[in-house]
Amino acid sequence: MIRCLDEIAEQVRRSLNLSLTGAQIENVLRGSPDSMDDRVKAIIQREAGSYARRILSAIAEAGLDCRAMPVVFLGGGAGRMKRYLPQGSVLRPVILDDDKLNAQAYERLASQVAGHAG
Repeated sequence: MIRCLDEIAEQVRRSLNLSLTGAQIENVLRGSPDSMDDRVKAIIQREAGSYARRILSAIAEAGLDCRAMPVVFLGGGAGRMKRYLPQGSVLRPVILDDDKLNAQAYERLASQVAGHAG
């Protein structure tokens, strides 16, 4: 998600000479009401869609067809990006958008590795 936010901020900076924070961009991605200019929102939404398509393209290049199997998106960014998945590009997206999921999984993995080492 950090890379996505950085790319969006750079595109807004290039197009409108305007600097946005990650929090401002995330508010638009969430659909939170705000007073941001519609041109800025349009760039953010367009770039988020482009980012989602690039992720799906990378998955396809790895030999997996997201239209043939359920796909699990997890972490805090999953919830923000779910509305930007192109229609019909994923058979059945499973969105696990708890922003603590990645940390919890790493913690579980680390304790399993520590248990095997001891």
